[in-house]
Amino acid sequence: MATRESLAYGELGLLPWQWLRLTPWEFTCRAEGLERTWERLAALVRWVVQKDYAVELTTERLLHGRPGVPRK
Repeated sequence: MATRESLAYGELGLLPWQWLRLTPWEFTCRAEGLERTWERLAALVRWVVQKDYAVELTTERLLHGRPGVPRK
């Protein structure tokens, strides 16, 4: 699990002074926006590669699990 600081400086790309000026609500909104971006990308990947997989791919499985082996 990433710490708030590593999320702020890493994935969100904030500078120290930007992160310190954010309210907890603003930081949460930015973090949730980042999560939605990953969910949209996983949905796109699912849409493109689903035909190659025997099991049903889900965004949850792509983001947090093992998607399985493609069909041959």
